[in-house]
Amino acid sequence: MSLGQTKVFMALSQRLSWDMKNMEVASDNLARADMSGAKEKRLKPFSFKSALSGELMRTNPQHLSSPNGGVTEMLSTKDKKKDVTITGNTISTHHEMMEFNNSTTKVYETTSLQKKFVQMYRNWMTVTK
Repeated sequence: MSLGQTKVFMALSQRLSWDMKNMEVASDNLARADMSGAKEKRLKPFSFKSALSGELMRTNPQHLSSPNGGVTEMLSTKDKKKDVTITGNTISTHHEMMEFNNSTTKVYETTSLQKKFVQMYRNWMTVTK
């Protein structure tokens, strides 16, 4: 079995993709923060449990379909009741910056975990030869 086919490595890759998409959503929210009537968008939280169980996200319509419908189905706009400004805007720039920074930190952590996993896999392959 190659390294890319292991469930752990696939789950880490999915986490990395989710964090990148979350950064994109936060950036989009920040760009629309001054628009009247703009509604905040959110991704559903990432779950390693579902990633390890084999549920895959579809990132391209030509890829195999997944049971959860892919990233477009993951967008959620009705998380909690939000504060609404006079113009009907529900986007908080401070919250979006925190989301973006949190995702940036998670990308760094996930990449570090992937590097450690690759090192561990290489050591294991060297010992078993």
